[in-house]
Amino acid sequence: MFVQTADDLKVDPSTRTLRLVKVGQQTLFFSDRRERTAGHVKMADYLTEWTSKAGADNFGNDPPNATLSFF
Repeated sequence: MFVQTADDLKVDPSTRTLRLVKVGQQTLFFSDRRERTAGHVKMADYLTEWTSKAGADNFGNDPPNATLSFF
């Protein structure tokens, strides 16, 4: 799981997408299956990982499920 924070977001109903605006510079990650792990990664490194994976198992070809939470 990845957790990101942002100051705002933009929604595009025509493409059914949303874009985080002024995103925090750290992405928190954690997992509980196979191996429990947690930590954080710089946003630049996270984006590189997002776009660099080859094959069908990457976020570019198969976007992840997500939830949006705000208060």
